[in-house]
Amino acid sequence: MIKTLNHLCSIIGYDKKEISEIVENIDHYYYEFSEIKYNSKTGLPKVKDGVTQKRFYNPSRKRLKDIQNKLQHKILSKVDLIPHIQGGVKGCGNIDNSKIHKGNVYRFQTDLTNFFPSVSDTMVFNALRYKGFSKKCS
Repeated sequence: MIKTLNHLCSIIGYDKKEISEIVENIDHYYYEFSEIKYNSKTGLPKVKDGVTQKRFYNPSRKRLKDIQNKLQHKILSKVDLIPHIQGGVKGCGNIDNSKIHKGNVYRFQTDLTNFFPSVSDTMVFNALRYKGFSKKCS
């Protein structure tokens, strides 16, 4: 696993100064946009209490997006996940997910509202530490 910041920098192709500058100005590397939510059955916009519902996005951009892509492809994609994780895993879909639950008497289904905004820096830090990353790299 990645134990030093120099090792991390060599893998993703950025030096420590560049990474520090991005981290210190992190808000400049995100933007926001929204899209109207549509009812899949009617094709009409979803409306709640007279207000058209929207889905908000906050994607990264520029060098941060490049760093995130490199982290994903060169490091995180090689980290083993527990077998029951299916969502967001390349090559896993609804059928794979349903096979895990085959034969169970009960089924619980949920959609976590604002899931990604609810993930804190501390949660990510702790997850990376658990997987063997050093404090500095986490």
